[in-house]
Amino acid sequence: MVAPLAELLGTPSAVTLIAVVLLFKAGDAFANKLFTPFMMDVGFSKTEIALIVKALFTASTLVGSVIGGVLMVRLGLLRSMLTFGVLQALSNLLYCALALAGKSYPLMVTAVVIEHIAGAMGGIALVALIMALCDPRYSAFQYALLSALALLPRYSLGLPAGWVADHAGWYGYYVASVIIALPGLTIVWFKRASIHALDR
Repeated sequence: MVAPLAELLGTPSAVTLIAVVLLFKAGDAFANKLFTPFMMDVGFSKTEIALIVKALFTASTLVGSVIGGVLMVRLGLLRSMLTFGVLQALSNLLYCALALAGKSYPLMVTAVVIEHIAGAMGGIALVALIMALCDPRYSAFQYALLSALALLPRYSLGLPAGWVADHAGWYGYYVASVIIALPGLTIVWFKRASIHALDR
């Protein structure tokens, strides 16, 4: 454990890049934390969520992963993280429109498909960053550690998500998800030279 950790933390930008791993998907994790209660409050039944929304979720994620992989080859790591990160943050605003409109199948399909395509693209960029941070000698330990850090927001945002939904409503909740995405994107921008160096 000591040698892999020492190697991972051995560069001046290591801590901030690990912060990117932790924060890059935080807004997306926050937005999806109460996804099912949101859909039910808007007016969709559990059956509709299971048969329609979850099917769209799976198909959109697969499509987004393919698109993200193809575009990443062309854009490189830095531009992919910035582009996909902005898209995954802004796509959450479609749920604000659904919160205002109420039950609407066309708007629901649009929101779910675009948000999950963008989220999958962001996930591809994050995995590429994690892989770039790993030394081939210690890749198993380092990849496992960084992947676990990347998943922390998904499992630790239940309390703040519930509090925001209760106090700000669903519109405010999804606006908050965009704001929560900003720190990760900001660090990517300020550490763009380090990320570009990793890509090279």
